[in-house]
Amino acid sequence: MFLCGELSKIPISHPVLTHDTMCNAESRRLLFGNIHVLYNPSRGDVKLGQIRTLSSKAHILSKKWGNVPVILAGDYNSTPQSAIYEFLSSSQLNIMLHDRKELSGQRSCNPAQVFGIERETRNPLHLMDRFFKSGWTDEEVKVATGRAKSEVVMHPLTLNSSYATLKKLGSDHLALVSEFAFMPTEKTL
Repeated sequence: MFLCGELSKIPISHPVLTHDTMCNAESRRLLFGNIHVLYNPSRGDVKLGQIRTLSSKAHILSKKWGNVPVILAGDYNSTPQSAIYEFLSSSQLNIMLHDRKELSGQRSCNPAQVFGIERETRNPLHLMDRFFKSGWTDEEVKVATGRAKSEVVMHPLTLNSSYATLKKLGSDHLALVSEFAFMPTEKTL
């Protein structure tokens, strides 16, 4: 499946490994998490909940294992301009500032737009209907934030993003290659 601006993001938590820390045998651990977030473009509450849960559990494991670096990868089913991307990059998001159906950015684009075939036309009645139905229920707030009556969803990691895109097309179905180098210590020389 291909949607406009869909990305596979690989956020990497800090601290960045230096040569000195890489040579320490204890630092050769790495926590890797992978997720395929719900596709449904209208269920941003569920997507936020899934991402919040993954990042929180990754943070807990990282601390338990001596603050090992964290890599979170996968299909986040969102666009780079979306509120979900903002949440990933800033560690928090006030959900009340966003339409829950537009959190991923997927509803506002379609494959025809990506290929430049046609512009999407919108029915004014459809836009009015969306305006009146975009509020958050108590259950959706709890799913997104993990707490009832909370307006801000947060995650504990400091993330950077790395993803591959084509000039004209963005996709989460592109190959990714990462290179890791573990330098030998003096004991192994």
